[in-house]
Amino acid sequence: MQPRSRHRKRCLSIAAFAVFAILIPRVGHAADYYADKTLTLVVGFPTGGGFDAFGRTVARHLGQHIPGKPNIIVQNMPGVSSLNAANWLFNKAPQDGTVIGLIHGTVTLEPLFQNDKALFDVRRFNWIGSPSTEYGIAFTWHTSKTHTIEDARSRETPMAGISAGAPANFMTVLQNNLLGTQLKLVTGYPGTGAAALAIERGEVEGIGGWYWSSLITEKPDWVRDGKVNIFLQVSLEAHPYLSKRGVPFILDLVQDPLGRRMVEVGLAFLSIGRPFVAPPGVPAERVAVLRAAFDLTVADPAFLRDAEVRRLPVESPKSGQELEKLLDKVYATPQAVVDKVIVLHKHTR
Repeated sequence: MQPRSRHRKRCLSIAAFAVFAILIPRVGHAADYYADKTLTLVVGFPTGGGFDAFGRTVARHLGQHIPGKPNIIVQNMPGVSSLNAANWLFNKAPQDGTVIGLIHGTVTLEPLFQNDKALFDVRRFNWIGSPSTEYGIAFTWHTSKTHTIEDARSRETPMAGISAGAPANFMTVLQNNLLGTQLKLVTGYPGTGAAALAIERGEVEGIGGWYWSSLITEKPDWVRDGKVNIFLQVSLEAHPYLSKRGVPFILDLVQDPLGRRMVEVGLAFLSIGRPFVAPPGVPAERVAVLRAAFDLTVADPAFLRDAEVRRLPVESPKSGQELEKLLDKVYATPQAVVDKVIVLHKHTR
């Protein structure tokens, strides 16, 4: 497993304390507001999954960093990969700072991709932070003749596809479109667990889009024992561990400006990670308190130990301000580029 970015966390912790020190005299009434309050965290997924585990782990620690130390309860609101929760948070949730949510990074892009069921404006949400940046990878099983990106360009390679429109499918199609690979998408597997079994059984040779964090936590023996050939990093940010081992990074291979913009839009959900968000209309001083508390939480050694025990990846967390800046950039993408990404999404079904 790759080493944690301790320097990043120390810097984040110092920055968070500095921000909080500045905020206290300005928002004393906001700090007092949370005393004797209950804060509800709405998780847009069922109980028992990775997002639920992340939400409950953050909830156990977040209140300790909010002045007044409010009680935090978790409410699950599953449906359409957290789209239902995002719609509720935007349109129906109280806007007083007593409700926040945890949604999927992909959902933040649904309005951009013209999903008429996404009933929210991303830029009006109050972004609190994300505990982890995700890093996408493409890999094949060790028995495959496709070991490198050059091999993937020269031979057709059957790759597992998940349910219609899944990120893994999009990441596979993106490679074919921009890198000239011949990855044959075999769709219909209900999830990555089923896809992993298909890879082991030889039904397919690999998968064109999986999270590095998922691989090292769910299948550590695959990495340890050299059972997979990781031939590409499919994300907006290169992972130091993978780069040191010579795994190519997609943005180093895509030179065309249009193609690079497509990557930046299409894979933005990985850098967004697992975002925590507050509804629109929450007073700015309360948003500031929640953001500062989140930054302190993801740098808290007690939280990090708790996350490690639960095998939850906490790496390169992003602040609310960083998420806001990233989403502003994505939503400023020219429509012509967005349209091309939409076309690729249609080929993932």
